[in-house]
Amino acid sequence: MKGSAFILLIVAVFGILKLIAPKIVEFLPEWVNGLIFLIVFLVLCFQFGRFIFKHRRKDD
Repeated sequence: MKGSAFILLIVAVFGILKLIAPKIVEFLPEWVNGLIFLIVFLVLCFQFGRFIFKHRRKDD
């Protein structure tokens, strides 16, 4: 449960950053914002996959 709460916290933080980011870093082109979003998304997918793999049921 602690891992899923951590993942939700990360998603919320980056969601807020995504809303604020255009105002903070106006000099960055749009593809850089897309690249940052893609990296964050892939890291979250990887973390979620590790979480599911770690908490799956053991079928003996």
